[in-house]
Amino acid sequence: MSPITTIQEMDFSKSEQYTLSIRINTDGFSFSIYNPLSDNPYTFFDLDIDRKLPLIANFKALVTNHPFLSQLYKRVNILIGDTKTIVHPLNLFNPDICQELYYFGQKLLNTNTQVCYNTLEANNLTIIYGANKILYKFLNEHFRNPRFFAQNTPLIAYYSQKSKEGNTKKMFVHIQAETMHLFCLNKGKLLLTNAFNASETSNQVYYILYIWKQLTYSQERDELFLSGNLEDKTNLLDAIKKYIANVSVLNPSEYLDLKAMNLCEL
Repeated sequence: MSPITTIQEMDFSKSEQYTLSIRINTDGFSFSIYNPLSDNPYTFFDLDIDRKLPLIANFKALVTNHPFLSQLYKRVNILIGDTKTIVHPLNLFNPDICQELYYFGQKLLNTNTQVCYNTLEANNLTIIYGANKILYKFLNEHFRNPRFFAQNTPLIAYYSQKSKEGNTKKMFVHIQAETMHLFCLNKGKLLLTNAFNASETSNQVYYILYIWKQLTYSQERDELFLSGNLEDKTNLLDAIKKYIANVSVLNPSEYLDLKAMNLCEL
């Protein structure tokens, strides 16, 4: 079913009971509409953009062409993808120096960046990230009380919950078009997170195995979970399973971050 058909078949007369979640990437926008009244509460879809135009122009065009983006929702979540993040201990975080921390960590100063942060109290973590300032302003004006998150925020929250299952250390790998995000946890505690430019399967396997070895994970006992854009899933799984016994793909793989917003009650 096409995204247009999916949208047209939804009953927006009850939209104020729904949650709209939007992931904004430089290569396109992804959406989740959560309807708690439905037997199948999640609807996921993507809408293409014109990459020759700025993100703000693309989003304004979507608003014009798709009435669902002008409905009133119970909650609107905006996930900023393709953004570098800094993970900072919550108990040592001071909002007054948030922007300074971000620019110091990223080693850049961009006046077009809106510096934001999320807190994960259960994990004692603050996620500091940047968003396009012009788009951030437009979204704040267009939606009723939108909430902004780095894409990594719901992923860390979800992975943290899942890492508490069983007695094994776990690595979670979320793959996008050009980037691989890697999270290592042990019973809810974040051990390491990093991102690599790795679009080729061979490079993805290299980084996974390198970090696996550095953190002394067990090849027979510990677990690896994959999610995201797994276009080359078969080759990736075949390559990794030569070295790691317990490998799984999370569902819904490509929209896990959007679904996690509701699963983790962020």
